[in-house]
Amino acid sequence: MTSIAFYLYAFFSVSLLAGSFYSAGLFALAQWAALGGGAWILAAYQRVAWASSAALVAAVIFGALGLSLGLSPGWLFCGGIFALTAWDMDELRRDLTTLVKDNSTRRMESRRILRGAWAALVGLILASGMMALQGAFSLAWKIFFPVAALTLGAVIYFAQKRSVIH
Repeated sequence: MTSIAFYLYAFFSVSLLAGSFYSAGLFALAQWAALGGGAWILAAYQRVAWASSAALVAAVIFGALGLSLGLSPGWLFCGGIFALTAWDMDELRRDLTTLVKDNSTRRMESRRILRGAWAALVGLILASGMMALQGAFSLAWKIFFPVAALTLGAVIYFAQKRSVIH
């Protein structure tokens, strides 16, 4: 479950950051963000320990760069929140490899996934609020928001169900 959550959050983070640059016509920066995100996901799949920390720093740098270029803060903020949550899920995934799998470990995993999903959902709502105040609701955001909210809702549902059953 932690791996699935990590890959979802990493994908959303990369998509949001690269998409914000792409929609502003900054294609080279969008390509770098997408390539860096792909390298992050591949390195995490290969269990490279420092990859998520480096990706989190890169996400913050891309977010700051986007803000300095006047891009929509909603997309960038949400991309940063998802990067932070993905980093946390990767840390949890590494921590779980040293623990014995039992009911308390599963409950700990479920609680951490729930915290991350709720944080990402609150970040998504805050980003939507920022975009509403700026009048920056685009068609892309109107499509992304329900998809991301439903995905986070599913993660929350399954994590809660798992923590209750086990």
